[in-house]
Amino acid sequence: MAELIGGAGLDLEYAAVRDAATLGAPRAGGLCRSLVAARVGGVRLIDNGPWPTPA
Repeated sequence: MAELIGGAGLDLEYAAVRDAATLGAPRAGGLCRSLVAARVGGVRLIDNGPWPTPA
């Protein structure tokens, strides 16, 4: 994830995959979300989205 974001010219602040319900460590079989913050010039972008569940 970090390579993709950095390769797009964004300055990555953080990228993480977390448990969707608790934001704790991902659990096998639990729903997950990706959490990302990056900068483009003086603008900070923050987003999240579904992430494939770990096996």
